[in-house]
Amino acid sequence: MHLIKFIRTGIIIGGISFTIILSACKGDDIDVPDVPLAGKIGGVDWEYKMGNSTLISADFKYKFLLLSTKELGDDPCPIISSSNPHLQMILPLQSGDYSIPLPVFDESVKFVLGNGTVLSATAGFITIIAIDPDTQQLVGYIDADFDDDNQVSGTFIVELC
Repeated sequence: MHLIKFIRTGIIIGGISFTIILSACKGDDIDVPDVPLAGKIGGVDWEYKMGNSTLISADFKYKFLLLSTKELGDDPCPIISSSNPHLQMILPLQSGDYSIPLPVFDESVKFVLGNGTVLSATAGFITIIAIDPDTQQLVGYIDADFDDDNQVSGTFIVELC
């Protein structure tokens, strides 16, 4: 149990360090808080563990799953859905800033409560900081809200599956 916590802490610290390094390389135009992704989903405390992205359309839209510490295992790529609370986003795979709600109808940020309830975020932003084709990872920051029981913010790293 302690090994899992140690590995998770190492991943979070590594992700934050990676984000800081990428931010420094890109210049002074990015001001992203150095905070691991966490918040509330369905009124319950929620903490990010891992994430994945998969191509879902011919116009290069990707589905991103941001999964919690309740997920078993350490490889996010085989997970195509989850019964645990999580975030789901549909976005193009490119660096940039996005306001929530997203302007394109089929792009979205959703709070998936795990009991069949899905809520679309109504406020916030997403910043895709970097996409590394060598490591097949994307680094980003999200601040998303639906209400007091569904709000998250922080840095995340997802695997490009």
